[in-house]
Amino acid sequence: MKKRRKRTDTFGCSSLAVDLIKIENVFDHHHVIPTVIDWIQQEWQKDKPLNKTEIEHRLCGDRLPNRLPIALIALHGLVPVGYVSLIQYETSEYKNKLFWVDGLYVVPINRGIGLGSRLLQAATERAAYLRLPYLCAYTDKIDLYTRAGWRPLTPFDLSHAGPIVLEKPIK
Repeated sequence: MKKRRKRTDTFGCSSLAVDLIKIENVFDHHHVIPTVIDWIQQEWQKDKPLNKTEIEHRLCGDRLPNRLPIALIALHGLVPVGYVSLIQYETSEYKNKLFWVDGLYVVPINRGIGLGSRLLQAATERAAYLRLPYLCAYTDKIDLYTRAGWRPLTPFDLSHAGPIVLEKPIK
């Protein structure tokens, strides 16, 4: 029998066993949207924050099923513990790359138990369901993505410490 990996934070709260977490569409759990917006503002938008309405639109768009943008939420019961979002976005540098992972976040106490990998897998499965040919991501979590089969779009030096663009073909 496989042991569940647990850790505790400074408050004595333990991290979750990854197999107890379900990943679902954020549309089905509207109560988590404010939490995800807070995560985005804290993690990525310290210098130039978007307002909450803009972030919600970037996560949910017009709330049309099976159309981008889509956000998937990792839940332990009703408690959100991570998310991944997919968008259609055209950049000037990568004009022929339209489908992107816009954000991947795991609550700090639950990092290192495989939840980020599960969220990437769920994103890949959703992209396949939507018949997207690929996904791209701009990230500094290169090891996480390459372990999941993502490859850099351009050559890079392994000593490179900053974010790069990776791509995963969808089968």
